[in-house]
Amino acid sequence: MSELYEVNILGRKIKVRSDRSPDAVREVETFLNSRISEIKSKAGAVSSIDIAILAALNITEDHLRNRDSLRKLEKNSFELQKLVDEALEESA
Repeated sequence: MSELYEVNILGRKIKVRSDRSPDAVREVETFLNSRISEIKSKAGAVSSIDIAILAALNITEDHLRNRDSLRKLEKNSFELQKLVDEALEESA
């Protein structure tokens, strides 16, 4: 069941619903604020909306890169399992 949480992003309190635990919601909040702070320090004086968009772009890029890496690992794992199965069949 989803719960209502209040998070603070860019100094704004935002109410969100989540099925995750309070600790998981806080972890997301902390992670996002950390990425925002990192971008603010590099980007200089830009608007809050620009910083939020840059954070979303960076996080999305990371997510897509991780998704691609996971797919490659899954493919490699499948191929290795196939080789192991074939080797076991030959030795039987």
